Amino acid sequence: MSQFKLEIEPAGFNEARRGAGPTGTLRAAGERIVAAAGGAPDYELIEASSATRARFIIRTATAKARRAEAVDRTLSKAFNAGRG
Repeated sequence: MSQFKLEIEPAGFNEARRGAGPTGTLRAAGERIVAAAGGAPDYELIEASSATRARFIIRTATAKARRAEAVDRTLSKAFNAGRG
């Protein structure tokens, strides 16, 4: 039986999670969700990346959008659009 040892370099691993590939993929998914929910100016995509990973937030930006989410779940229903 062979032994296998995996060593992960945290800096390289974090860079892979914050690189152009993951960031672009997440941004494109976020833009699809925003469009499916009703688009700007009612919904907005905010980049919230940290030192360890790419991250985006989609939020309601107007009272009209907040009411639509509360009553009809427009943003919640739009999440499947992010799957491509």
